[in-house]
Amino acid sequence: MVYAIDEQSETIDYFPYDKVEAFANSNQQEARLAAGRAWGTRITAEFEKAQKTRSVRELLIKLNAPQRAKEEMESFYYPALAIDDSKNQPAAELNAGGYQRNAKIFA
Repeated sequence: MVYAIDEQSETIDYFPYDKVEAFANSNQQEARLAAGRAWGTRITAEFEKAQKTRSVRELLIKLNAPQRAKEEMESFYYPALAIDDSKNQPAAELNAGGYQRNAKIFA
C-alpha cells in the first residue's frame, strides 16, 4: 500500500528557486544554473515517460533511490551554491529548504 504524504507550509517556501534565478541573473551567473536546469528538464521528461509504463510503487522506488538523491544534489543543488556570496545566499536557502521539507516528511 502507498500512502500519499507531503509537507506544505503557508509560511515557508521550501523551493525558492525564483530567488536563486533572480540572484544569478543580476550577477551574470546564469550559466552556473544552466546545467542544473538541463538536469531537471531531463529527469522530469524521463519520469513522465516512465509514468506510462511503470507502477506507482516502481516510480517511488526509483525516485527515492539513494543514487537518485546523490545525483540530484550533485547535479542541481550543490552546483547552485557557487552563485552565492557572503551576503546573499539564495542557493543555500534553496538547499536548506529541501532538507527541511524532507526532514518534516520523515519525522
